This record gives sequence, C-alpha cells and structure tokens, in this order.
Amino acid sequence: MANSILSNNPTQLLTKAKVNVTDWTSYVPTTQGFVSPIINEARWRRVGDSMELKINLTTLANAAAEAQVSLPNGLVIDSNKVATTQAASFIIHDINNTNNYNTLITGGDSFINFSSGAAAFTPQNAATLFSANDVLDFTVLIPIQGWSSEAEFLAPLVQPKTAIVYETSTVSIPSLTNSIQTRELNNVSGDSDIVSLNGNQFTLSAGKYRLDYYGLGYQCGYSAVFIFDVTNNQYVSTEKFHVYLGPATDTQVAISDYDFIDISSDTVFELRQYTNLGVGSGLGNAGAFSSTNNPATTNRNSQVKITKLL
Repeated sequence: MANSILSNNPTQLLTKAKVNVTDWTSYVPTTQGFVSPIINEARWRRVGDSMELKINLTTLANAAAEAQVSLPNGLVIDSNKVATTQAASFIIHDINNTNNYNTLITGGDSFINFSSGAAAFTPQNAATLFSANDVLDFTVLIPIQGWSSEAEFLAPLVQPKTAIVYETSTVSIPSLTNSIQTRELNNVSGDSDIVSLNGNQFTLSAGKYRLDYYGLGYQCGYSAVFIFDVTNNQYVSTEKFHVYLGPATDTQVAISDYDFIDISSDTVFELRQYTNLGVGSGLGNAGAFSSTNNPATTNRNSQVKITKLL
C-alpha cells in the first residue's frame, strides 16, 4: 500500500494500490470478418493498467475481411505501451493442424486482430485463417489508454465495533477530598472481542479508538474524569471538563469526557475521577434509583464506551 487517507466516511480508507483488480464482467463484442459467430463466452476485468479479456466463439462463416473482435465500452489500446502491432496471446483452436494462431494488439485500436503462420505479426482476414464451425478460445492481457496501475479506490467499508465496560452498584460510593480515585469497572457489553477487563483495568489491542467515559458525582465539589494509561504510566489527556457539585446541591451528575487514541500494541487503561470534597456518596448516591415507579434496580456509577475505528 503506497498510502492511505480517510475518505469522507471516517471508517473508510481511500487506498492507493499498485494493482486494482475488478470482478469479471460479461459483454457482447462486435466482430468483423466473422459472419454471425456464436459468442460462447465474452468476459473482461481490469487488472491494474490493463484489461484481461476472455473470449470463446464458434465461427459459422468467414468473410474476406480483417478478423476483429471489439473491446468493451469503446476502450482503446494504449499506444504508449503498444507502439507497434504485437502478438498478445496464443489461441486454442479445435482444428488439429500445424499453424499457430495468435491474437494481435495495436496501440490506438479498440479491437484485437488475429494471425497465423509466417505472417504472425500481420492482421489477417477471417476467411484466410478459419473455416466454418471452428471453435476459438483465448485469454489476452491488453494495456488500456488512460489506465494506471496505481489507481485510487475505496477499500471496503470498515464497520466500527463498540463495547462498553461499566460498574453498577446498589450502595453509595464515597469520594475523597482533593484526590484521584480509580473507578470500578466489572461488566462488559457489546463487542467484547475488542476489550479485555481485569480488576477495574481494561486492555485494548493495537488500533485507533474513541473513548467516551463517564463517572457519577454527587456533592463532591469540583470533579473531572480521566483515562489513565497504566502501561505507559500517563494520563491520556489532562485538558478536562470540570463540574462543580456543591455540598448543598442535591443533584447527581454523570460527569463525561472523551478522547481519541492510536496505540501500536496492547495497552492497559483505567478510568479515574478527581473530587475535591470527601462525601459518603460522592461517586454515586444509591438513593437515586429508589423511587417507587423507577424501573432501575442499580446505579451505573462509571462507564467507558469504546469504539474501535480502525
């Protein structure tokens, strides 16, 4: 791969590749010299700067005119790469004789020619070469004008995977004064194959990710949430949103933030939360879900949503 850039879709790559091979496509060729031949097979595909063409036909009658089979879609043979008439391939011919039958290509033409015997590089008439009911089969590779082997094309759409690691509780969780605490993470949902969870730490393999993370706060003063890179002993980012929840404020808030990370090997992370007031329920108040008509049975106190982009 020469290089890759993101297309307008952030999960899709625009890739420069040395060879761009397409699927086989059928077409109906026009012919000259062959009088109403039976086209048993006519298919083509792109291979980099060239077209691979596969033809199988049965002759019915042949005229005293140059034998030709057209290329699909008006495509033209590249005259920079085929400056003179060249033999392109042998033809499998069902008549047992001593002649070698060839396909010929010439730059600037939109068709292939045929030859045989001593005049191997001269296009010949169909009536000179073939008889009625001959079966011809050949595959030929033809450089095409305007095509390059280094073609840009969209790689298959990469569907991002998402997993959530989180902690739920039915009891209140205390905060500490002017301290950083590691939040508990003990459950995984979603695409669990992209993350492993062990002892409040989650491990991600090499790749690009978006992390959206949350921690509850209640009457804990100033508070912010962080992702800590345990493997490299550093915070992923330190420019944070801070929420102030005063000691007299009867409000519980999911404090949130997000980061983009690009890691080259397995890396271990933690979710951490800063609080500047020590409160018995500063990291989650169990009373929040105790109302009679509330269907919730637990508090989701902390969570990291992991989206693997590439």
